[in-house]
Amino acid sequence: MLKRDVVELRRVTTPQRDAVARLARREFALIDQALAYRFRDVYDHFVRINDEALTYQDRITSLLDAHLSNVSNRLNEIVKVLTVFATIAGPLTVVTGLYGMNVRLPTFPGGEGAQFWWVLGLMAGISGLLLFLFRRRRWL
Repeated sequence: MLKRDVVELRRVTTPQRDAVARLARREFALIDQALAYRFRDVYDHFVRINDEALTYQDRITSLLDAHLSNVSNRLNEIVKVLTVFATIAGPLTVVTGLYGMNVRLPTFPGGEGAQFWWVLGLMAGISGLLLFLFRRRRWL
């Protein structure tokens, strides 16, 4: 909104500055020397306003770019964390899907009652290994 206001200010002052410049140069016969001095003063004000509006427009653009860059960096961090969760959940889903089927699969030692704990340990080992690899590569 501020940027739009500054652009509007420049759009309005630039043609007026040019018109006042013609009056300050005494291009018209009705303008005497005393009035031309006043028009030069007004012209100087228009030039200063126009220059300041350009400076403000550059500052607002820089601030907007910095804000968008900050938002983008935060979004990248959030996406990175979500990707790590999805990467860890993928192999766990495969293990639970395999051992959740009603077919014979290779069993772990310890009998029928220990299978749950073996599968749970396998899933914890996979999760730990992935977290170790992510930290080692400095992804976390």
